[in-house]
Amino acid sequence: VSNPEAAEKYAESKEQVEGYPLVAVGDKGSAILVAERFQVQVRSKTADFTEDDRKEWLALFDLAVLEGLD
Repeated sequence: VSNPEAAEKYAESKEQVEGYPLVAVGDKGSAILVAERFQVQVRSKTADFTEDDRKEWLALFDLAVLEGLD
């Protein structure tokens, strides 16, 4: 909400996690946008923690709770 430019990068997302738009953040990061205002990001420290692994971790967060925050 306070940084609309940050949310713009999700507008053309072709992928989703749990219904939320997903974007790559550099080579080792994945992020989703929840309720058009909260960014949730998972980053890898090593190459063996892949993009698919990051997607799985993002799905582990209780995203519905984030969506319900005011």
